[in-house]
Amino acid sequence: MFTIYLPAVGDGVASSRQLNSFPANTEGSELILLVDDEKPLRNVLCTILETKGYRVLEAEDARSAMQILDTQTAPVDLLVTDIVMPGMSGPALAKQLNRTRNLRRAVFISGYSENFLEPELDGFPESIVLQKPFSAEAFLKSVRMLLERKLQ
Repeated sequence: MFTIYLPAVGDGVASSRQLNSFPANTEGSELILLVDDEKPLRNVLCTILETKGYRVLEAEDARSAMQILDTQTAPVDLLVTDIVMPGMSGPALAKQLNRTRNLRRAVFISGYSENFLEPELDGFPESIVLQKPFSAEAFLKSVRMLLERKLQ
């Protein structure tokens, strides 16, 4: 016989960068770029966002995201991306979009611990890390909180 110990999971939000309180209203109309190589997760997140009024551009990887943005004239308000993806990582994509399109807000999604990811996220302060698994409510509140945060 043996015992397995698993870490406790709260509401799925795990970030030292987050604010203390979440907004009550999670609806919006902003344009969000959603980048994730897992199609089922991307589809669910897109549906969650669209049901709350957000406009969503979907991409399966950083290369596809850049191609979509090349044809997009409206400014993107927020990046939602997986941290670990084939090719370019989510943080590398965020940093590039910050330089080229002044996109400074990002929700990073990851199954890895935040301590493991800290070097990747260094230099991108307008972000939140959501640890998998997370609830739709935690996701929407994180999105809304970042969109309402005043940029420095």
